[in-house]
Amino acid sequence: MLYFYYGEDDFQINTASLKQISAQAALLRFNAAEADWLKIIAELNSTSLFATAKVIILNNPFSAKNPAILNGLISLLTETTFSSLNTTTLIITEERLKLKFQAGKKQPVILDLEGRGKPLTKIQTKLFELLTATNQSKYFPKLTGAEAERLLNSLAKEKNCQIESGAGRLLLNLTAYNFWQVSHELNKLANYTSQNSPQKTIGEPEVRLLVNDTSNRHFELIEAISNQNLAATTRLLEEVITDETELIISVNLLVRQTLQFLKIKARLEAGDPPVIIEKTLGLPLTVSKRLVEQAGYLKLATLEKLLDNLTKFDWSSKRSRGNLLALFALLLITHTNQKN
Repeated sequence: MLYFYYGEDDFQINTASLKQISAQAALLRFNAAEADWLKIIAELNSTSLFATAKVIILNNPFSAKNPAILNGLISLLTETTFSSLNTTTLIITEERLKLKFQAGKKQPVILDLEGRGKPLTKIQTKLFELLTATNQSKYFPKLTGAEAERLLNSLAKEKNCQIESGAGRLLLNLTAYNFWQVSHELNKLANYTSQNSPQKTIGEPEVRLLVNDTSNRHFELIEAISNQNLAATTRLLEEVITDETELIISVNLLVRQTLQFLKIKARLEAGDPPVIIEKTLGLPLTVSKRLVEQAGYLKLATLEKLLDNLTKFDWSSKRSRGNLLALFALLLITHTNQKN
């Protein structure tokens, strides 16, 4: 079986991928930027010794720009023998592929670090057409408004809890519509209500009590780093690493927030009016205004340095939380002392 999940919302893409993995299957993951196609094809053509099935996940073949991967996938998809590999499932994901209206119809574009869409190359276009020709492809755009609220309610149902509409909107605002963080906060809220009032629907008081204003803290941390304010950076860093959120989640949130600031900053420098940018962010107006105003103070070069530093380590491969904290603290403090 072959599945293709793409878009801008990595939480939904990851969720859809996990639904295709059975408990009995052997799981292998490959990052297209570093993967060897010969190794991937060898795994596709072999069977697992200790499991009845095998699942291979290949991440970001479009944005990785790895010609061997692109050509290999095209060759694989044009072979009739692939459909006969019924014991192996291949899941291809792409987290920077957006459908954008151009010339009266939706066209796929690759998003760069500043959020600008670039047309697909000929080889990327051919691969996209092959992948979307099947019934097992699905597009996951960034959710806002009613769609985001529906996903929130679905997650709450999965966690055996209910949340009031006003409380749900407050939770989305506090987490800046990041569904990795939304899911984490829902776990806390569900545990709290189950212990204190099992039949109670989660309301705004519970959200205000238990949910940290993640967007506010990360905004301030990025601003402190960009301004090379060591005292503020260390204070905010301590808040980030001592709350209940896993450090990997905090790193992910910082990366996403830095990317958002980069996109806004690039548009501001290109001459886009702040009012237009605010309307296109798909967030409540008060949040959008704050984001655009803060992005105006930040330096583009410093944001790029921060993003580079945050992505230097494969945080998920470090097993010791102590090592994670030491690396994270050293990375940010060193960055704070850099001169532009």
